[in-house]
Amino acid sequence: MRLSATPFARVALLVALSVAALAPAAAAPTEDATASVTRIYASTIEAGAKPDRLAARLATSIDLDALSRKVLGPAYGKATPAERKDFKAVLLEVIALELSQRIRRDQDFEIIRSKALKGGDVVVFSRLTKADGTEKKLDWKMRPCGTRYCIYDLLGNNASFSAARRDDYAARLKAAGGSLAELTTALRAEVAARK
Repeated sequence: MRLSATPFARVALLVALSVAALAPAAAAPTEDATASVTRIYASTIEAGAKPDRLAARLATSIDLDALSRKVLGPAYGKATPAERKDFKAVLLEVIALELSQRIRRDQDFEIIRSKALKGGDVVVFSRLTKADGTEKKLDWKMRPCGTRYCIYDLLGNNASFSAARRDDYAARLKAAGGSLAELTTALRAEVAARK
């Protein structure tokens, strides 16, 4: 499925989403995950270069608990509920910023295929193509969350979002004496500076 940000493509996307919404509840997991990725793509395009707006739209489309556990490792278990909540809020902003920088209106977006994984998870393979023909892969690791599929990792040209953040945040937590609050404050300032 190839999508672009042209008006015609937006109408086609809305029709495809409407058909998906009317599909039987027993649709295959790969189809459900692909529909979720298509919705996330549409939200990213609609939000434009405004990560704040995108973060609000993505809040129910990302498994922030699973991602936070992955990127923080043991520090997540040691954090207070308030520290976890603050970190998840800033992690959502980091992901929204990342997506808004990767997905642009001037690119074609194509879902290549999807593959079911163990435990009901699905990976959706996609490609972003610029007008000059330059291509970038973006693979979406999705898992069931309520009535939809949510992101629990992204791979850009085979580089994992969660693995890169895990290594970076582990080093920064160590330098901060294990203070998650300090890391969260620093991340919030960095996100604000990049907007």
